[in-house]
Amino acid sequence: MDCVLLEIDDPDCAESPEEKVRRERRRAFYLRNGLYETGVRARVYGVTYRILALPVGERVSPAEARRVYAELYYVILPPKRYAEWVYLPDDNRSALRKKLSTGPSR
Repeated sequence: MDCVLLEIDDPDCAESPEEKVRRERRRAFYLRNGLYETGVRARVYGVTYRILALPVGERVSPAEARRVYAELYYVILPPKRYAEWVYLPDDNRSALRKKLSTGPSR
């Protein structure tokens, strides 16, 4: 994958109008500076994020962004924490576990 992923607080989940404005301004800043929305949203430790990408080559598909994002958290969190605290729609956890189980032990 030739891009950098960035998670931003989802403006739609802001707890106040002021916070929504802040989040929208931050999102607009990133979009003006070359990042784009991948169409992926994630909920990690109770916080909902939108996943943006900064392309180095071609644009990344939502499926590829979701895969890379899931692998990142799967590698850094113990499996129980990942299962409890990371939610990605269409997250194929059994395939991810199988793929990453052949790597270094955690």
